[in-house]
Amino acid sequence: MKLLFFVEHFSLSGSGAENDAVNLCRALAERGHEVHVCCEDGENFDKIQLHELSKADQVIAEVKPDKTIDWGFFHQADLYRVGGGIHQEYLKHYLNSFPKSIQWFKKLEFKFKSKHRKRIAFEQSFLQNTDSHFSCISNLVANQISNSGIEKKQISVDYNLVDRNQFCPQSEATRETQRQMWNLQNDDLVGLFIAHNLQLKNLKLLIAVYDRLTTKFPQLKLVVCGKRKPKQKRPYLIYAGTTPSLENFYAASDFLLHPTFYDSFANVVPEAMACGKVVLVSDQAGAAEQIKDGKNGFVLPVTLKNSEEIWSNKLSELLKSESLRNQIGNEAKVASTSTYGDFVTQFEKHLTDPKTV
Repeated sequence: MKLLFFVEHFSLSGSGAENDAVNLCRALAERGHEVHVCCEDGENFDKIQLHELSKADQVIAEVKPDKTIDWGFFHQADLYRVGGGIHQEYLKHYLNSFPKSIQWFKKLEFKFKSKHRKRIAFEQSFLQNTDSHFSCISNLVANQISNSGIEKKQISVDYNLVDRNQFCPQSEATRETQRQMWNLQNDDLVGLFIAHNLQLKNLKLLIAVYDRLTTKFPQLKLVVCGKRKPKQKRPYLIYAGTTPSLENFYAASDFLLHPTFYDSFANVVPEAMACGKVVLVSDQAGAAEQIKDGKNGFVLPVTLKNSEEIWSNKLSELLKSESLRNQIGNEAKVASTSTYGDFVTQFEKHLTDPKTV
């Protein structure tokens, strides 16, 4: 098939959503599809032709695609991959990341600031398309789409799946090499926090939890991976920057900590689970839908008054029991046998099945 994608930034060095678009396009191209991408900026990849997003209508006329796929509400399309959810819902959750004393002000700002109003109105123009299919990254997002007026028959939930060739338990040598780069001791227990937006993903909660626990568990460390270096300075805090080899970071850590105020999914959760790591995940993340709480991971609240205490108690429980950590990690590793290829196959079905597109 001749496919045309609309993506803002087409790069593997960008956000999770952008990485998802690149990986899917490359996989589809390898399967023999002719793949074109309209983007504002992007990297060049074999078998993928890039075009300017601002000239999308002209590109459609020239390429004459069999199907058009939008990746983030940028252009009218046959199929929408809804990976980030609805902007209005995102703002509601983002509000929780601000101190209570200024939330009233931020709420007014979100309501009246022109960029938010334009974005919401722009999205609504896409959510009136009764001929398109909406592939949602989680039930969390599917419910947002449904509440916006789209009929359920137009909606599917297609979770991101993990490349298990990349994300799998690594060798002890890989673990030790990475831990040496972080100057860790053999008995250090490492929580890994991966985020670019430190406020939204709630680093503040982890700092409070670690301040509590490290007096009793001095071997507890927190590694922050992302584009932004934390302003906080703590003896237990290690800033690792970004990496193209995230599997090595999982190998060197003992837990994935994801206390986000909002995440439409969170690829880091199934990635860490596939690597056999214990995951502690916010109940406001779409990926929490894939966790059986207490069996292959933990789903914890972030908006309750005692959320900090709940996270502290659960982490303390895990720190005291190596057998519990191993048990949960082993269950996480085998939680899903699906592969990334299964996701690509499902996406192809949406493109070819007249009932969904």
